[in-house]
Amino acid sequence: MPEERAISECDVAVVGAGIAGAYVAWQLSTLRVPRLAAGLRELAEANGGRLRVALFESSHRIGGRLFSVSLPGLDGVKGELGGMRFTSAHHRVMRLVDKFGLKFRPFRVADPENRNLYYLRGQHFSEADWSRPDFVPPYRLERGERIRSPGSLLIEAALRHQPCLARCPERYRNVGFWNLLLEEYSDQAYHLIRDAGGYESLVGNWSAADAIPFLLADFAQGLEYFALEDGFQALPCRIARAFEERGGRIVTGHALARIDRDSAADRPSLRLTFHRNE
Repeated sequence: MPEERAISECDVAVVGAGIAGAYVAWQLSTLRVPRLAAGLRELAEANGGRLRVALFESSHRIGGRLFSVSLPGLDGVKGELGGMRFTSAHHRVMRLVDKFGLKFRPFRVADPENRNLYYLRGQHFSEADWSRPDFVPPYRLERGERIRSPGSLLIEAALRHQPCLARCPERYRNVGFWNLLLEEYSDQAYHLIRDAGGYESLVGNWSAADAIPFLLADFAQGLEYFALEDGFQALPCRIARAFEERGGRIVTGHALARIDRDSAADRPSLRLTFHRNE
């Protein structure tokens, strides 16, 4: 196991250099004394009016769940292993993209000509086939479930429960979303949604109280979708660079191992110990 090593002193330590960690560290580095909470003002005043902020990351890259890779043989094309799009409703993301001058482009979610392809249970067909009266998908669907695409089945279930969720949110808080779908549809329809919906995580057993508003917001009518030209990892990397430009310190390859109270310090403080990841 790598040797434990304590990192140098700072006023605020942010652990995790994903999009949230990079953003928090950058924001803290921009705050001046009048905008700080009382407990932080003294620390900032002792350092010329700014906090000493350090950002720690266990891996050797910035970005966390946002991970963009260059595809071999495709110059300038980025493959996304994390986030892949944002929408016109994500106002904070839009403001950050604009602030840091990142290039973005429209992201096509649906084909208006319904040419998207499916391969399910050994059969090939296209999106357009769902509108054919004689189309029989390879699932034993009940009468009311036929000739409806997997996406339609998913959104229709969310729409049916939206009014009741607004009136009685506690009723849905401890209901798993896959349990709700299995109450709405047959087992075969549920498997169709899971196999062909495109996002297995959406039909997992997360709280229906969270799943329903998320689905209806992320797939709302008239919503525009965008992707970053240089990949989504470019956003946390650019924020982290702005943090460094303001005097912040980034330490990668260090995993948090332990937090202790530092009784020897003049004021109440914590000592963070990290493992160095080679």
